[in-house]
Amino acid sequence: MKFGYIILAYISLISLSLIDNGRSASYSFILKDFAIETSLGSLIFTLASATGVVANLTAKWWLRWLGLINSTRVSLIIISISSYFFYYSAKINYFHGFLTSSAIVGFGLGILAITMNVMVSEGALDHNRRNYLSGLHGVYGLSSLLAPLILNFMISRYFAWYEFFLVVGIVTLGSLIYSFFVIDEHREELDSQKSENISLVRKILVGFFLGCYVTGEILISSRLSYYLSTNNGLSVNDANQYLSLFFFLLMLGRVCFAFIKTDMKSEVLMTASLILSMISFIAGFFFHPCFLSFTGLTMSVFFPLTISWIKDSFKNESHSIIAFAMSSIGILLSLCHWGVGVIAQAFSIKVAFSIYVIFIGMSLIAFTITQKRSI
Repeated sequence: MKFGYIILAYISLISLSLIDNGRSASYSFILKDFAIETSLGSLIFTLASATGVVANLTAKWWLRWLGLINSTRVSLIIISISSYFFYYSAKINYFHGFLTSSAIVGFGLGILAITMNVMVSEGALDHNRRNYLSGLHGVYGLSSLLAPLILNFMISRYFAWYEFFLVVGIVTLGSLIYSFFVIDEHREELDSQKSENISLVRKILVGFFLGCYVTGEILISSRLSYYLSTNNGLSVNDANQYLSLFFFLLMLGRVCFAFIKTDMKSEVLMTASLILSMISFIAGFFFHPCFLSFTGLTMSVFFPLTISWIKDSFKNESHSIIAFAMSSIGILLSLCHWGVGVIAQAFSIKVAFSIYVIFIGMSLIAFTITQKRSI
């Protein structure tokens, strides 16, 4: 066990989650204060996703050059600096500065999305990798839950919404300091690995099903509050409570699974997760928004199980598959954020929000095809 790797991955993910979901929770304030439409506001997510793709596509170079821990440090520095730029751009009401900050932070988030999963995959032993990966993304759920709660608390204490990003910067600096106490052992392991021949079709399928899933998850986390306040007439504070419930259930599912030992195959659990998520979303869309929050629980195990499944299925090639999958995620997220903004402006946020079912459905189909070993 390499506990230094695991701890650094866990605390770094807090920074990623806070800044990622802080933008989502404050999305209504962003549109209001900058006086912009949803098509323009969606650029804060689209640009971050686009630069994240650049980080993912170049991973095989910067990971080998910098090593695992130095790469993580670079990402934390980028996130910390971007947090201040978010704060200052909003304070002076300069939207182009806010967009620039989004583009910068996206590159840091793209780096961290790869390094944190690799750190846990290599830090844990084979028999408990699924549990530690679930714990990692349970931390994501916890810090995602805290993001709207911290924002609401600060606003209730008469802080400006954008001062939230100063908190993110401070938390990130703490993770950066801890990173200097972790020894990097990854570079030597990377050099000693033997490459395996994985078909391009299978790589694309893995990237597609994981990308569609993440796009669905981010669609809810980034637009749930805005959807409920606009379509259901809730206040931003009340809408954020549903968002907090979503993240609480996301965290609960992942934390519980981190302590559960089961012999059930990852493929079965992943398929069940996708099917139940679609059912829950449809119930929330047509009946009561609580079911939208409940998708946090049904979706909770999918991502950590996927990373573990990749590690088990692709062995030495798993790092390149993860990087390829992260690139696919970034591309799909960029298209989704842009498309949701355009659809919401042309039709309604309700129509844009409903495409969640399409993404999760495509993820299920692609994952089913991927399991065929002949591909």
